[in-house]
Amino acid sequence: MSKPALVRLFNNDNEKHIAESQAIQEARGHIEAEMQADISAQARARLSAHARTLAESRAQTEIELASQLEVKCQEETRLAELVQANLEAAEKATVEAQEKLHIELLLQEE
Repeated sequence: MSKPALVRLFNNDNEKHIAESQAIQEARGHIEAEMQADISAQARARLSAHARTLAESRAQTEIELASQLEVKCQEETRLAELVQANLEAAEKATVEAQEKLHIELLLQEE
C-alpha cells in the first residue's frame, strides 16, 4: 500500500514542479515584457526630447534670421532715405543753378 502513495506523492511533486516552472516562466515573460515596455517608453521619451530640442533650435534660428532681416530692412530704409535726400538736394541744386543761369542771362541781355 505504501507504493501507490509514493507514486502519487511523486506525481504530485512532479506536477508541482512543472506548475512552479510554468509560473516562473510566465513571471519571466511578464518581467521581460515590462522591461521591454520600459525600454520602449524611454526610447520614445528620448525621441520626444530630441524632437523638442530640434524644434526649439529651429525656432531660435528663425528668430535670429528674422532679427537679421529686420536689421537689413532698416539699413535699406536708411539707405533709401539717404538716396532720396541726395536726389532732392541734387534737384534743388539744379533748380538753383538754372535760376542763377537764367539771372545771368537776363543780366547779360541788359
